[in-house]
Amino acid sequence: GTISLVITPAAAGSANAIHLNLATPEGRPADAQAVTAELSLPTAGIAPISRPLLNAGTGHFLLENMSEFTVAGTWTVALDIRSSEFEAETVNFEVRIS
Repeated sequence: GTISLVITPAAAGSANAIHLNLATPEGRPADAQAVTAELSLPTAGIAPISRPLLNAGTGHFLLENMSEFTVAGTWTVALDIRSSEFEAETVNFEVRIS
């Protein structure tokens, strides 16, 4: 399947939003039980900050009005995607915050 992560406006000090879309290999929305994002910026000494994403419909998860991106830089966004009680996958993204 595919995972699409979009952060807007991706600006330090702003109210940012994370949108995550999960899709099957055939391109249909794929559901998950829960998604948690761990946000970190090791170069600035910012340890992982864990935030749950809200389920906004099949295959779409979001986190709005977040203020965790306080410093510009290339942040690591580690997504813990739980597909069942016994199955989880972690996917890492590097995201540029201006």
